Amino acid sequence: MARATSRIGLVAGMILACVCLAQTPNETFQISGKVVNSATGEPVKDAVVSANRISGASYQAPPKPTSVLTDETGAYRLTGLLAGVYRLQTEKPGFQPPGPWEGITVGPSHDQHNIRLAPLSKIRGKVTSRDGEPVWGVTMRAVASLIQDGRRVTRTAGTAVTDDAGRYRIWNLQAGSYYVVAAGRGGNTQVMAGQMAGSINSHESFAAAYFGGGADRASGQLIPLAPGQEFEANFELALQPAFVIRGRLQNIARIQNVRVELTRFGADLAHRARVDLANGDFEIQDVAPGSYVLRAIANLQGGMRYGELEIQVSKADVSGVNLRMSPEVEITGTVRTIGDDQCDPAWVVSLAAIDWEGGPIRNFSCSDGKLNPIPLPPGRYQARFQQSPHHYVESAIWGKVDLLHGGVLMIAPDSAVEPLDIVLNGDGGRIQGTLDTAEQRFILIVSSAGGEPVLVFANNGKFFFNALLAPGEYQVYLLKDISSLEFRNPEALKTLTHAQTVQVTAGQTAAVELKELAQ
Repeated sequence: MARATSRIGLVAGMILACVCLAQTPNETFQISGKVVNSATGEPVKDAVVSANRISGASYQAPPKPTSVLTDETGAYRLTGLLAGVYRLQTEKPGFQPPGPWEGITVGPSHDQHNIRLAPLSKIRGKVTSRDGEPVWGVTMRAVASLIQDGRRVTRTAGTAVTDDAGRYRIWNLQAGSYYVVAAGRGGNTQVMAGQMAGSINSHESFAAAYFGGGADRASGQLIPLAPGQEFEANFELALQPAFVIRGRLQNIARIQNVRVELTRFGADLAHRARVDLANGDFEIQDVAPGSYVLRAIANLQGGMRYGELEIQVSKADVSGVNLRMSPEVEITGTVRTIGDDQCDPAWVVSLAAIDWEGGPIRNFSCSDGKLNPIPLPPGRYQARFQQSPHHYVESAIWGKVDLLHGGVLMIAPDSAVEPLDIVLNGDGGRIQGTLDTAEQRFILIVSSAGGEPVLVFANNGKFFFNALLAPGEYQVYLLKDISSLEFRNPEALKTLTHAQTVQVTAGQTAAVELKELAQ
């Protein structure tokens, strides 16, 4: 019996030894593969491939470096990796980094882990006058038109200035859609203290022009750029006499920094501007005849000040312009929570400028039943409400304006703004559902009563929207791709099909089964 027990112990010890050997903490692994050009399939040489461990049994430093360069064949090999989850990153000038970073569980090793890099694109061209002469010193902008969080937005993705031959080249552009605009003569706001001597004079200028014709984006041509593509966009500009706008910024003192600019059709233009910090005198050069909005933004010791003024330039310089600078207006409000004395401090409402490209977006949280006051520049704003697992927004009123259903908050210069009145309610419901596919999908939930749609990510054939929804009827859509869908645009929602109608009731979770794609 003792001998049998001894044998059993020996076998158990051998099994334990094997398990310990298989889980040796110092055992290392590797990740290897190739990096290739996604557009051509060719190998990418000298790309940096890095593996950074983000979790594991221990955080000892790997015995070998975790970054390597690819060779002539695009091959890489990351060795000496301890067991754990690694974040894999790949970088190469002239290429767009891969999309969302991927986590790779190491232990065992991963071979033939190939990586595809998308080459960046370019827009080049030549700018000439109508008589064929090159126009130098023109600020050229590539303006990306893209969808972010279901909204169509534009942003400047690249800038170049034409050389003496009128040529320009905007590079390092990601694949996508772009407008190209000749925005004006190159320059920006220069600040000085004292008299503005030595003013730069320009005898000719031009109205801002978009590729494809026209002075605004609506009449411009949207250029689709494929990965690695080089697009040629030539311009022929109608040169006109150039004029100067001169004036003074009013109601300011102790300027620390300032920007003076002209906008047209909501887009910033390029002009040379100068401001005397001593007294606020300013001048803007290279102005072609037309209607503009003059905007100034000043950083003072007492805070920010803003000024806007519509201005018309015809056939002469414009002098004696007085631009009143107004301080930011503090936004306040009350937040009442039905059935609860306190609002959720994690809940946030945002106010986003809608007439000012790249304008401010400010987030407001609540405490003790009030919005934490934040100053905003004068202008028009749209409210955006964060979803919460504890409350839904029952109403959001500013004066007589319903902010919850698309109303606009207007802040006038030097005026008091009525407080916002927001009501939260915790007596809502939720939605969950199943899909007939295990592929990753997006679920769009749209209230029949209006308001902002909400987006849910589905995985492994299931989804669950944890945030509270107001009781009522909802349309639920199954989406495969949201990169080209303006789902916050009511007109875009009309193009969707195969909606499932769901009734949400207080305290309940409604279930839905989605089978057909809405796109």
